Amino acid sequence: MWKSSWSRKELSPFPFPALKSPSGLHLGSCSYKLEEIVTKYKNFLCPDYFPEGQDCAFPLKAGEYGGKISGIVLPEIPPSIANFAKGTIYGTISVSRNGEEILCMNGNLELTN
Repeated sequence: MWKSSWSRKELSPFPFPALKSPSGLHLGSCSYKLEEIVTKYKNFLCPDYFPEGQDCAFPLKAGEYGGKISGIVLPEIPPSIANFAKGTIYGTISVSRNGEEILCMNGNLELTN
């Protein structure tokens, strides 16, 4: 299970609620099955962010995943949401298997026009 939690601390310490954009993209604090993310975004993720020899499928082998992302183009986001989210977003992403957390990442996103 993949869980994400996002907030703007200068506005509220509470996470953004989960919202679905008109294009079907989930925004905010959500839970996902990691398999669904890899399947849906495999054209973006593979092979650049997967280790050599790892198919873009499960099971995932041990190895180094990731890399530098210079930018992501998001689909149209309604102005009411975009204006609220603009600025520095603080996030936590965690991955768990069988109810046990196996990975946790914290980071910031800078959202601009």
